[in-house]
Amino acid sequence: MFAAILVGGKGTRMRSFSKIPKPLLKIRKKEILKWIIDIYHDQGVKDYYLLCRSNNLSDFQNFKKKYKKYNIKVIDTGLNSSISKRISYVKNFIGKNKYFFLTYGDSIANFNKKNSLKKLNKKKMVVTLHKKKFPYGEVKLKNNNIQKYFKNNSYKNINAGFYVVHSNMLNLVQKNKNFEKLIFNKLVKSKEISSVFSDIWYPIDNKEDLILAENYLINK
Repeated sequence: MFAAILVGGKGTRMRSFSKIPKPLLKIRKKEILKWIIDIYHDQGVKDYYLLCRSNNLSDFQNFKKKYKKYNIKVIDTGLNSSISKRISYVKNFIGKNKYFFLTYGDSIANFNKKNSLKKLNKKKMVVTLHKKKFPYGEVKLKNNNIQKYFKNNSYKNINAGFYVVHSNMLNLVQKNKNFEKLIFNKLVKSKEISSVFSDIWYPIDNKEDLILAENYLINK
């Protein structure tokens, strides 16, 4: 099995302080993408496909040259392709593999390969979730008037973005443009999706998130 990593995002929220692709930003002198590859590598995954934008190929080709000991392939998936379109390129090199790993290039989690594979059980996808506390106060309005204020201490199940995917799912991504909204709902209705939980998850959408992730890894 191999890991396909989506690194074709525009990273617009990071441009105020960095011009390089977000997956190549460094945490403790190591790229976010390298942290992600190590998550898989430490669990026996050997092959990695970077699903890139046409205009960031050179950045990731340089990354590949830097880490020659890893079997990394850089794939041009177009300039403005949707996530589904980028994932569809996996069909070109899936070979005899029935399942593959899939994730985004901008978050770190303690993805567990063994637990995820156990949950496959003829499903088309296993998604890693993270249980996150919702710490904010909520206000209910009616006609712009406050009806109720309450402190919400509930937990929400967040998609941590680490997947195990069956090759049959590739037929869906070629037909649907919105990966999470359309395809997830389709798999939920057909009961072809399962889940596992990760107690550690650091999405990196802005500079503050980068600092949080770095603080975690420093104190790890």
